[in-house]
Amino acid sequence: MKLQTFICILFVGSLCSCQTHQTTIFVEQTLNRDYAKIACDIYKRNHDSACLRTPEQMTADLEERLASAVRQDPACRYVTISHGPVGDESMKSYLAGWSLTFDIGIDNRDIDYSNSAWHLLDHKTKKSFDGSLENSADAATQICLVTLR
Repeated sequence: MKLQTFICILFVGSLCSCQTHQTTIFVEQTLNRDYAKIACDIYKRNHDSACLRTPEQMTADLEERLASAVRQDPACRYVTISHGPVGDESMKSYLAGWSLTFDIGIDNRDIDYSNSAWHLLDHKTKKSFDGSLENSADAATQICLVTLR
């Protein structure tokens, strides 16, 4: 009986230690839009041709591709992507969390995913991490694994 109780306590204790906290990643929409505008301006200057989509449309596309991959990735089960603006009620979470920006590559007047990158900043430690957006599923896995360290 004592052995069963001991094993039960170990099992319950191990279950409790495996639980982790929810992580929120805040998408820096204004910065992402500004970066896309700069990329389109440079493309237009170098190629005498405008981007097919607006910077808002391009950043929304990248955000949705990545958010969709995060929702499907088991490594991301404790990760939430926040697209909304940071207000008074979410400032504490923002300062304790992560922020995500994109460098958008342009080719043939539209997003070049193979030349686009993500940048993740941990507000607590001020450490940053980078990766490619060529494959959104790989990017989601990398981002989520970084936040779970």
